[in-house]
Amino acid sequence: MEKIPLNQVKEKIDNLLHRHKGQVEEVWLRDSKVGINISVKLFVKDGRNNCAVAISFTKEKIRDASSFPWNEKQIELPVKEAKEGS
Repeated sequence: MEKIPLNQVKEKIDNLLHRHKGQVEEVWLRDSKVGINISVKLFVKDGRNNCAVAISFTKEKIRDASSFPWNEKQIELPVKEAKEGS
């Protein structure tokens, strides 16, 4: 097995941070709070060592909720699948 190319991994992370700097700063200035997740995955594909580096952060806060009453005695109604184009 080859050694992990940590210098290249750090370079890729740095590139991702710089590429998204404006968007991250936009969230920070608006919310004074931003979470940034960096992931590094090492794997073998087609007999070759590979590294995938990714960044994720929430640009907009999205929240949705739904509630409903229910009772175990209620029967389930059959739901027909909608046909495409209808």
